[in-house]
Amino acid sequence: MEKKRITVSVSTIGLVLILGVFLSSQPESLACQPVEPVFLAPQEKSSEPKLAEQVYKNIQVFQGLPASELQNTMFYMKAALNVNCNYCHVNFRDFEKDDNPKKQAARRMIQMVRALNQNQFGGKPEISCNTCHRGQAQPTAPLAFAAIRESRTAAKPADTSAAPNLPTVEQLFERYLHATGGQAAHEKLKTRRLTGVQLSSEGATRPFQLIQQMPDRFIQILTVDTDWYDTFDGTQGWSRDNHGTRDLTGKRLAQLRRENALYQPAALKAQYLNLKVIGVDKIGGRTVYVVEGSVPGLGTEQLHLDAETGLLLRITSSTKTLFGPLPEEIRLEDYREVDGVKLPFQVSFLKPDFSELYKFTEVKHNVVVDAQKFERPK
Repeated sequence: MEKKRITVSVSTIGLVLILGVFLSSQPESLACQPVEPVFLAPQEKSSEPKLAEQVYKNIQVFQGLPASELQNTMFYMKAALNVNCNYCHVNFRDFEKDDNPKKQAARRMIQMVRALNQNQFGGKPEISCNTCHRGQAQPTAPLAFAAIRESRTAAKPADTSAAPNLPTVEQLFERYLHATGGQAAHEKLKTRRLTGVQLSSEGATRPFQLIQQMPDRFIQILTVDTDWYDTFDGTQGWSRDNHGTRDLTGKRLAQLRRENALYQPAALKAQYLNLKVIGVDKIGGRTVYVVEGSVPGLGTEQLHLDAETGLLLRITSSTKTLFGPLPEEIRLEDYREVDGVKLPFQVSFLKPDFSELYKFTEVKHNVVVDAQKFERPK
């Protein structure tokens, strides 16, 4: 893929570098830090699209930003500096407070970055926190010696006049279904219980269970201080943790339904609209066919299916933020055969700000599932 050329004046680059060096030499309170009001209580509830300052408290430098983009913009900055929310905020609840001086520094840096993008790049997010920080709270960018490269004769460009003969969406999903055991083997399985652990990028390891009743009812149980539930009964979803019980709707419910379908090829295909084969790629040296489609509530995603085995290896996507795209990736690994079907025993959900890995140690089929477990607690 051809990289986009970015042209910027020497004075602009100098400004960015000088500011980065200046801030790295100042006390910690002046570091450029993220502002992440993820858990702020909205000032008012409305189904209509709102701006950030209409939904959250004490919004100063993100006025005019759609409220739906604010959280992912926070996640982008959190990942760019490799810090937690409370590095800049007072705690994980009072996000609107200004008691932490790093929050003021963050506001100044946000203003600087937005001004550079607006004045030098026509409003495009060419410069972001990651331009200087690169995963560090204190930006450091020492000069490196130029690498000495052996002179080579320029290679002729590959002939791309003839497009590869790509299989159809139906052919790829049929191969995926066959690779995981075939339709008959899947239809024999009415329920499934997967038992294992969740490992997070923050260092936590917690017991985890996924109980499925085909085709699309499921219960996810994550043991934290108590058992936390995410449940879908085929029609509606609900969640329960140490803060109580609430309905599952919108993006979160769409994510859970897609996650549940990762073990059922036919059900996974049904999650997507406008599927099309867009090309060929490589993952770890393996050739994959890339299928693109949209999930209502989630947006556009790319499914990467192994050209040799037919198995699904990756699902990739990105979310728009003020400073650029926030990439996400699902990795399906360690496929094993259980009762005639192949399932991934490792599933990773990767994002720059937070990632989690589910490792399963036991899979049992056609287990008895109590129907009452799907009922929402009153």
